[in-house]
Amino acid sequence: MKKNFLIIVIISVIFLIFNNFALINQVILHKKGMTPLYKNYINSQDTYTYVSLIEQSRQGQFLFEDLYYPIDQKPWIFRPSYLIIGKAAYLTHLSSIQAYHLSRILLGIIFLFTVYKFICLFFKNRFERIFTYCFFLTSAGFGLLIVFFFKINDFRSIDVWVPEAFTFLMLKEAPHFIISQIVMILGFSSFMKGLQTQKKKYFIYTSLLFLFLFLEHPYNAPVVFLTLLLTVLWLKKNFREYLLTVTISSLGFAYLIPNIVFKTGQSSIIQSFYTQNITESPDYIMYIFGFGLILLFALFGINILLKDKNPKNILILSWLAATAVLVYSPLNFQRRMIEGINIPLTIAASLGIFYLLPHIKKFFNPKFRATGNYVVLGVIILLSSVTNIGTNVNEVKLFNQDSESNYYYNILDSEKTTMDWLRVNTNSNDIILSNIFYGNLIPGITGRKVFMGHNIQTPLLSEKISKVNWFLLDKNNDKTYEFLKRNHITYIFLGKYDSMIRYGFNPKERAYLQLVYSKDGVLIFKVK
Repeated sequence: MKKNFLIIVIISVIFLIFNNFALINQVILHKKGMTPLYKNYINSQDTYTYVSLIEQSRQGQFLFEDLYYPIDQKPWIFRPSYLIIGKAAYLTHLSSIQAYHLSRILLGIIFLFTVYKFICLFFKNRFERIFTYCFFLTSAGFGLLIVFFFKINDFRSIDVWVPEAFTFLMLKEAPHFIISQIVMILGFSSFMKGLQTQKKKYFIYTSLLFLFLFLEHPYNAPVVFLTLLLTVLWLKKNFREYLLTVTISSLGFAYLIPNIVFKTGQSSIIQSFYTQNITESPDYIMYIFGFGLILLFALFGINILLKDKNPKNILILSWLAATAVLVYSPLNFQRRMIEGINIPLTIAASLGIFYLLPHIKKFFNPKFRATGNYVVLGVIILLSSVTNIGTNVNEVKLFNQDSESNYYYNILDSEKTTMDWLRVNTNSNDIILSNIFYGNLIPGITGRKVFMGHNIQTPLLSEKISKVNWFLLDKNNDKTYEFLKRNHITYIFLGKYDSMIRYGFNPKERAYLQLVYSKDGVLIFKVK
């Protein structure tokens, strides 16, 4: 047992180092005169939206505002994970981005332990458990291979851009994605225990776990509800326990209801976010290539699960079926419901692999059949991990391409210092105008609102960009001043090589702007 535990620990440590290799590279090899932003390669625009929640918590708030939607709003967003991370950052004197990544890594460790225990429910053989764990950590599809060999650079299979569906990419993402999958595993495990023992306490545990899940990440609700429903329908029992679970866990949505029903200021934020946050599923072929060998072997594993219809096997089958249906359901967040599918899919795939392994060995020379298992399993893991290896290589390459005059994953030290000045010298009522690049970062670094900064959380972004472009070039001071006042903009941030300056904006021509900060070419103007 101790030897088995040690092997899992060693595998986990190696995996976490490789998973965070690009981050480590930024820490060790950051460029002189520049501050690394430590934002993700995939969904890079989202990183600082989550960091902005941590920063608000760090500054003393318990409920949060959408800092990318500069309207009159009271704090109303409740995110338990970022609340706790922010308070921990305050107590430990960590910056918000440091707390973001440290919590992500710590939660990753908890996730790895949780998923290994879940795997053990389905595999009794030690070798099968270890392989399934390794396969779960490293597997992806054929996306990068197709891009490389067929030179189709715009090939969009999900393994190259949908982190929720793959463990390797998911653990690079925001902390709440990791928490969501931990809670899904614990909730489904508790429900399985309840089905096996018929003890109501396990259904209560399930309800409370999913209540927390829906508070944290409500997009998981359709998959959870449908998975549990299919399970109890298949077993033809525990309908009352299912209804209890749905009723209690649905309280996780309760805090949204007053804002929507009573049409508060927050309701417009919720409605705008829902309207703009359209994440439709890609064509089914992108799922097939995205999962690659995992999906192929899972087809054999599903057949094995069907032969032994015990509660845990039925739950895995229900989870797969629920996700397959919902990713093409008439909801505007279809693709988000793929989250967590890597868990049941890898279990089914591993069952399929070990079913096929004796048949594959027959093709080996009798002299090599003893080592044939290791060769076959090694090749499967290698082929399935190519995309993940390529992701790491691409990340490091992109992060290192930044220069002093052209950057995306770094900013100049002077720009970071200027943003720190904004945090100290402004308050939560101030709204800052900048180009969209800096507008994406300012809320996370300062905890202040911006006029525009995110393609989803800033409503009518393209319209706002057009208005800002007009503001930058129009020579009528009365009209441009009225634009700033109408939108309650109090400060303008300009980076050293700012695109707004290059576009033609000259703040010195605006009599209503007062220069309040200048350092190394970075400027802050206050609106009089």
